[in-house]
Amino acid sequence: MSRFDLAFIPMTQGKYELALSVLRQGIAADQLDKLVYPQLQKHQHAALLHIERKDYESALRSAEQMVQLIAGTFPEAVYATMCDQGYILVQAGRIEEAEKILREVRELVKDRTEGEKYMMRLLELLIDFSRGNTGQALKAAQALAERQRDDYSINFWLAKIYLETGMIGEAVEKLQELSNWSIFGTVRNPTLSLKVPYLLGVAYEKSGWEKRATQKYQEILEKWKDADPGIPELNDARERLSRLRGGSETS
Repeated sequence: MSRFDLAFIPMTQGKYELALSVLRQGIAADQLDKLVYPQLQKHQHAALLHIERKDYESALRSAEQMVQLIAGTFPEAVYATMCDQGYILVQAGRIEEAEKILREVRELVKDRTEGEKYMMRLLELLIDFSRGNTGQALKAAQALAERQRDDYSINFWLAKIYLETGMIGEAVEKLQELSNWSIFGTVRNPTLSLKVPYLLGVAYEKSGWEKRATQKYQEILEKWKDADPGIPELNDARERLSRLRGGSETS
């Protein structure tokens, strides 16, 4: 079992600090063995874990390591890791910096195929959504999800946009679809897939399906019973479950 596999186990339990420790050990070993792709994989997931802990500077350092690795071995793909940098900046609320990276990426991929522009398109719509341009972000997310039907991350963000713009029926349908996604999609996107039961609980609650929402919140609390303290979704699920105790499904 690789160190990435070992890190995935605590990731799914909300033990982010332990997962980061395993990833750091793996990166050190990969550096000694001069293994590029395994390092990239571990840096990417370390960045995602740092985002969950709101340690954006550490996330950006991981992304910078990815840029340096790609630039030295496969420079044609450096735009992809730059998009990762932009994604982190969006999560940190540093939108102007993310837009600067987006402009640089646009120049790098202007002659590429639409398929190669996928990560740029995702960054564009996340910036729009963060800027409050929800209609434009929604339309872009729907179009991108139609082209990339087997991509977990874009379908996740489409579900989140549905939920946050009040399209609850569409959010429930998409989140239920993600709940039944193949293991390949969830393994590649562990920090996103962990949020799906929580978001589905919220969507059920907004739909008036209190029994289903309660079941989802209980599922989260059981799965994350040994998780690191301070995870926002876990804390909110606990509060929502407390409010719903004794409720019944109303529709």
